[in-house]
Amino acid sequence: MPFKTKEERKVYDKIYYEQNKERIIERKRQHRLDNAEQYKERDKERYIKNPEYGKNYYWTNKERLQKNFKEWYKENTDYKQNWRKNNPEKNRLYDLKNKKSRKDWGTLPINEYFNDSHFHHLHISNHFIGIYIPIKLHQSVNHKYNDEKSMNKINKLAIEWFYEESIMENKINFEMGDY
Repeated sequence: MPFKTKEERKVYDKIYYEQNKERIIERKRQHRLDNAEQYKERDKERYIKNPEYGKNYYWTNKERLQKNFKEWYKENTDYKQNWRKNNPEKNRLYDLKNKKSRKDWGTLPINEYFNDSHFHHLHISNHFIGIYIPIKLHQSVNHKYNDEKSMNKINKLAIEWFYEESIMENKINFEMGDY
């Protein structure tokens, strides 16, 4: 089909793409699967030439990527469990690495242990001071010790919970005459 101008070609391509979008995407996906090694090599070369590309791409497309990941993770909830079962050696090394990073952390609890509780390191001045909080509360916020924002969030919840518990405990003790 001969085109007289580039604009005519663009209009035709756009209409064709809209009519065959799903088929084109599937063909591209299949091509990438069939030529995985070539794509892998190309991606390595691109990374060597421009190591900042991945970071820049992530920060410019952060919201879209996070949304896509959340959708993918909802559809593939058992992926992590299957990966752990299928890769026991990598899983063991991963666990060792995580345990090693916490090896020097001590336990200096503010309160007493109780059933269904986790020890949460507060990371206020060191890795020793912590508080026993309910497991559900500890798991309610995804936090990492080196992420200040998430640590502030979980610490706030933990301290608020502890404050409320200690007030209730003191109120009970006061009513019972243990003051």
